[in-house]
Amino acid sequence: MVAERAAADRSEARLLAAVVHFVDLHPVAGDTRAAMVSMSSASDSGAGSGPGSAVTWARPGSAPVARAGTPEVAEDAVEELAAALNLSRDGHR
Repeated sequence: MVAERAAADRSEARLLAAVVHFVDLHPVAGDTRAAMVSMSSASDSGAGSGPGSAVTWARPGSAPVARAGTPEVAEDAVEELAAALNLSRDGHR
């Protein structure tokens, strides 16, 4: 059991490193919009539920996905990453 947990931890660390690399390849530059998280209910977008569940481009009541000290992430990268991780359409929210 301990060996399996250690193997799973190493696998998760490799996945995290791959995600960091993916995000690094998708910076906000030029006309690219930064990914934003809705700070209000996502019910108006028809997806997710509850606060902070909708990823969208900048609009009132939203905040950047990247927080202070981290680089901004391109809006389209969030859904692309969710697809690469085999998450549902709303799994990235």
